[in-house]
Amino acid sequence: MPRIPRQNVSESAPSNQFLTGPQVWQRYSISDVCLWRWMKDSKIGFPQPAMVVSNRRYWLERDLIDWERSKLPGGEVAEAR
Repeated sequence: MPRIPRQNVSESAPSNQFLTGPQVWQRYSISDVCLWRWMKDSKIGFPQPAMVVSNRRYWLERDLIDWERSKLPGGEVAEAR
């Protein structure tokens, strides 16, 4: 099961900031290969990149926060945007 950073789950206003692949790796303490596996595994349900530019992937931080919240015990759903 993916390790979810606690400090990110409690944020009240999801950010519209884009995160690069390396920033996502750092956020979850994973490698690029692990991130690729998460994106391919439908059971994990990790968000797909919101944008790809010149073969570089970018994720919306709010999508990651929504995913983190969906993984909380009890299956809490993220608040409406």
